[in-house]
Amino acid sequence: MKFVILGSGTGSNAEAILDAWRENRLGKAEPAAIFCDIPNARILTLGERYGIPARFVSPGPFKTKMSDEAEQEYIKAIRETGAGLIVLAGFMRVIHEGFLHAFPRRIINLHPSLLPSFPGLHR
Repeated sequence: MKFVILGSGTGSNAEAILDAWRENRLGKAEPAAIFCDIPNARILTLGERYGIPARFVSPGPFKTKMSDEAEQEYIKAIRETGAGLIVLAGFMRVIHEGFLHAFPRRIINLHPSLLPSFPGLHR
């Protein structure tokens, strides 16, 4: 099964996943792409290092969520990879209902926040 990784920062969780893949510890799982909402984030450098497409996809004008248009762009980009699984590995955006419905039971969030008690990195 192909999977994509969505991240926003250094990519330490993504790197651990990709190391496990490289060491054949993920069974038939295979990375298809890395998408990032920050244009110069370190996670994007992992693509070249592991031989996986990695690119910035604009989240739109908001700081903590994606615009409706950006969410549709992410959905389109993910679908184009043929991935059956989406891994949120430090993706620091609120995911809305439309995104969840586009990939039912196919999203893993490695470290979700619990609002309002634990909002994540930025309040």
